[in-house]
Amino acid sequence: MISHIWFSMKISVILFFLIIINLSAQEFTNWQNYSAKENIRDVIYDNGYLWAATDGGAFGYNSVTGEFRQLTKSEGLSSQNLTSVTSDESGKIWFGTSEGIINIYNPVNGTVAKILDIYNTEKTQKSINDLFHKNDTIYVAMDFGLSLIDANSLFFLETVRKFGDFTTEIEVKSVSKKSRISISTSEGIAVSKSGISNFSAPGNWISLNNSNLPDASEVSAIIEDNDGNYVIASNNGVQSLSFANNTLSYSGIDFYAGTGLIDVQFFPSVSEIEYFALSKARLFLNDHTAAGSINSGDFTSFCQTATGDFYIGSTNGLYDLTNDSLITPNSPAGNTFNGIGVDESGGVWVGSGSGAASEGIYYFDGTTWLNYNTANVPQIRSNRFYEIYISESNEIYASNWGEGFTRIFENDFETIYTGNSPMQGILNDPNFLVVTGMQKDSKDNLWVLNYQSATREHLSVLTADSNWYNFRFDNPTIANNEILDHLVIDRFNTKWFTVFLGDRGLYYFNENNTLDNTADDSYGFINTADGLNSNLISALAIDKRGELWIGTSEGVNTIFSVSNPKASITNKILLNQQTVTCIAVDPLDRKWIGTTEGIFVVSPDGSSLIQHINESYSPDGIIRPLPNNNILSIAIDKNNGMVYIGTDFGMTSLRTSAVAPQTEIQELFAYPNPYSFDENKRITISNLIADTDIKILSVSGDLINDSEQGTVDSPGGNLAFWNGKNFKGEVVPSGIYIIVSYDAEAKSISSSKIAVINK
Repeated sequence: MISHIWFSMKISVILFFLIIINLSAQEFTNWQNYSAKENIRDVIYDNGYLWAATDGGAFGYNSVTGEFRQLTKSEGLSSQNLTSVTSDESGKIWFGTSEGIINIYNPVNGTVAKILDIYNTEKTQKSINDLFHKNDTIYVAMDFGLSLIDANSLFFLETVRKFGDFTTEIEVKSVSKKSRISISTSEGIAVSKSGISNFSAPGNWISLNNSNLPDASEVSAIIEDNDGNYVIASNNGVQSLSFANNTLSYSGIDFYAGTGLIDVQFFPSVSEIEYFALSKARLFLNDHTAAGSINSGDFTSFCQTATGDFYIGSTNGLYDLTNDSLITPNSPAGNTFNGIGVDESGGVWVGSGSGAASEGIYYFDGTTWLNYNTANVPQIRSNRFYEIYISESNEIYASNWGEGFTRIFENDFETIYTGNSPMQGILNDPNFLVVTGMQKDSKDNLWVLNYQSATREHLSVLTADSNWYNFRFDNPTIANNEILDHLVIDRFNTKWFTVFLGDRGLYYFNENNTLDNTADDSYGFINTADGLNSNLISALAIDKRGELWIGTSEGVNTIFSVSNPKASITNKILLNQQTVTCIAVDPLDRKWIGTTEGIFVVSPDGSSLIQHINESYSPDGIIRPLPNNNILSIAIDKNNGMVYIGTDFGMTSLRTSAVAPQTEIQELFAYPNPYSFDENKRITISNLIADTDIKILSVSGDLINDSEQGTVDSPGGNLAFWNGKNFKGEVVPSGIYIIVSYDAEAKSISSSKIAVINK
């Protein structure tokens, strides 16, 4: 009996979460990914388009029209970390990924087919290193061998794991096929014997170890010429090999490139004895330099169009040899989205990270990406921007790793650093000022958190009248080698921040409205001894009710009474054991918890899970196209419900119903209008004020549905939703319906009409 009760309860819980997930799936819409596509790993030409595989997805470029097509996970790719590309006889474009996934894109209808066999293996390393097509077969060079796939059926014809005398499951770096299959590996080169059909037999391959190539210790590519002999691109130039009687023999070096070669190809526009070879800095025609790089970074791959023009993939874009120019689609300058903020007009501002490869500040206006850096903004002193804070007055503050912070207002840039402020930097270099948090208080004072202060003045404030004050902390003491992070300010103007050198905990401070009088300051310290899950704190947020949410390496704590913190610490069990990376609060007070396993969207009190968003498919069948699961930042546009999710492989945006309510009563707006019933599409009602109820009436005044006892969903913000049904769950007949909203006291009333057309 007990087991039956337990089983019934378990089924009920499962059904409850399926209902929650199904409802939320209708809400989370308009998924779109954004990523940099300058770092090109491979490029081909097919049917008028150049197709580039990058570490931020793919793009196609029509050299005649200048048209771009950008592909990310939101367009159907399984991964954006692409490694290789080829095309088949039908014009479909094949992309390999670092995870071992193969995606086949159809340019005609935009569909993407997926081959997951390699990805689903138990191998640790399974990157697709090269793709090559010949007739109806795709040859796949991967980290543990070579696979042959039928391009029409997508069936695996054969997988080769050992080549001659090479180690079993060796990394295959490149593959080509003319009369025989030829590969380059980490141990050398191998060629299939003449006239064989069973490629899986190791004895059907002729292998030549790097030690048998006197002038090379590493081979990147191998191709067959029209005479059945071979040319290789090596770390020491182009070299020739002869093939006779199923024997591969070293012939000698053709020319020294002066640097290692990464690719070699024949092209139909030149004679059969001529080849093009590529190094990281040059394109060679035989032993003659055909091109040099112009601010194009390192060359990675190359191809030739039908008109004989050459395009070279590089780490800085697609180099057009004919026009001596670089080509990239409009996109962010990098793929690290360390901090995100949204301004009042919906513009998205992004800090690109604290590393040496950081790209400055990205800005997106909804259509076009701009990049602000030391090259185009003289006021910017370093590109290492870490976090973004946007004030209520629409000032953008970008904290920098070493040069303080930059303030942007009405397109004017101003950098505050040790040279024009009293702040001092880290202990080993006081001029190296790292700002890890900024926020304004209720008096419009800007508080600035110092990562590490040589003078122990870890917290500074720039007042509204442009005066500076600096603060030290002695109970407990924060030393000059301590590290501080994650600043937030609550409704009582108490500043909360994390302190750690190793693991420390959470500090709070309030100057009691007297910046020049430290005697009345209050402060304190909280750690695991007081109830925190972990002293390793990675995120702080203040919610709509004034509660403090604390993300740690072991889940989430809250402080529900910030005026009495040690007595009001709770643990959100739902998120136990999650490594939290960031927290954002939407206008409906729901929490978006970023973790190393994706995002958990939870109810305002954190007791129930609304949705788990990650890089994989969710149970409802809707793609959750996050670039990866390691969430770096989350920002929410309260004016339109857009959520922006930053990772180190790009950014995802999606639209939700979490829109801030109107402050004044307005005429309601309902859409789509007219509406035809669709089980997967609801009527959206907008322009609501806070805490309103909804009634749906017929033109004769009959109550059809409402938000109190019916199925009209009014979550509390700007939007509400009606499923087009009455109280009984029946689809309403065609006609005109009146929508009325009202507050608790029925003083603020607004209405609208909607036409319903049902068969």
